Amino acid sequence: MFRIFLSLVVADVLVLLGAGILGLSAENERGAARHLGLGVFASILTCLIHAVAFTYFTATGKMMRQAINLGQLDARLDREIRGLKQRVGRAVAPAILTCIATVATGAVATRVFGTSALSPASWHLLAAGVMLLVNVAAFVAEADLIARNRALMDGVFSSYQRVREQARAAAADAPRNGPPGGQESTEIDAPRSA
Repeated sequence: MFRIFLSLVVADVLVLLGAGILGLSAENERGAARHLGLGVFASILTCLIHAVAFTYFTATGKMMRQAINLGQLDARLDREIRGLKQRVGRAVAPAILTCIATVATGAVATRVFGTSALSPASWHLLAAGVMLLVNVAAFVAEADLIARNRALMDGVFSSYQRVREQARAAAADAPRNGPPGGQESTEIDAPRSA
């Protein structure tokens, strides 16, 4: 997941930068339309990557909790899993909100034109800069959390595997119930005398 996530992040940051360059260099409606299309695509892609990261933590957290319950592992592991998911949620929420704010200010800027210092285009440029910084910071935090989650998963699943192997070994070494000689007989199988 880590390599896939990093690949998506690099592609997304390039698309975000491309949308910004198109916006800054747009001199006519055609340039503005290109910026609009790429900007909306970049925002959707950014939100999707954050959603994938959050979903990854939800799914792996459920798998690890199942292993913890079945293997009767240390309950502190469950708290660590929940902590990682909460931290990724705290990284994702502001990142997605800044995407929404950037798209909203861009929508206003396409309808209202002005050249003052506080024009809608200026607000959009400010929102885009903040969005880029917040999302890069969120991506860095998410990458770190994914690496930690991977290490935690390795530990949980290897502990669970050890517990299962110990249970199998104990079951194989346990004496079987039944009569000596290894043959089990039941009343149904025993011959009946008349």
